[in-house]
Amino acid sequence: MVLVENGDYCQVVKVGMRTTKLYNAFDHDLIIIPNSKIANEKVINLTEPDNTIEIRVVVSVAYDAGIEKTKKTMLEVAISNSDIINDEDRQTFVRLQEFSDSAVILKMYTWGNHLDNQWRLGSEIRENILTRFKEEDIVIPYLQRVVHHPAHVPHDDGGYIIPYLQRAVHH
Repeated sequence: MVLVENGDYCQVVKVGMRTTKLYNAFDHDLIIIPNSKIANEKVINLTEPDNTIEIRVVVSVAYDAGIEKTKKTMLEVAISNSDIINDEDRQTFVRLQEFSDSAVILKMYTWGNHLDNQWRLGSEIRENILTRFKEEDIVIPYLQRVVHHPAHVPHDDGGYIIPYLQRAVHH
């Protein structure tokens, strides 16, 4: 399995003298690339040195969620999955990635036992994190914006006029 420069995951079918045949399982396409082109592209061999795969999970939580509690919950979810490797060389860990407008962004790095399981594992971990967050009352916030409104000016009819609109209307 290789990851080619355009982002496609492909199985190498045959390497010939002039071309290389790749099978894109997602699109069910057989791709024939001239060796002269593939020699000038970045190609990542996902099966070397072994078939394990790093899985990254990004989560946004409310500022008052409690970072240590959130990290602990994420780690427990990942490590409880039997297809996740957590040995001395490939330990699961969580890092605070960013402070965004409405949330703290955390990123978890973990290792799957086989690259063929990467999408299933990523999905399972995300679903289980969501379930555990609900159980632990850890909030994933909605995007929030604070809008400051100019002072309102009372109007004769009992309503209010926004000053800059009043000027625009009377010109």
